[in-house]
Amino acid sequence: NGRCIELCAFLTTVIVISAYGLPFVMAHTPLLNPLIKWSSAGFIFAGNTVIFLTIFIFVRSAMNEENYGGW
Repeated sequence: NGRCIELCAFLTTVIVISAYGLPFVMAHTPLLNPLIKWSSAGFIFAGNTVIFLTIFIFVRSAMNEENYGGW
């Protein structure tokens, strides 16, 4: 269904943006006493990138036309 695909794409976008946005906000404000350090935010960014790229590559390979949508 088209609506379901659009809803899933929207929710995925919200999750990915918040996964990168929240550590940035937590490290950026307040300037004198941040909630987390920038080094911690960097580790979070790196971990998010690895996780999301792994999920993306898995989904792309599972939905490959030559694979006929199977495992």
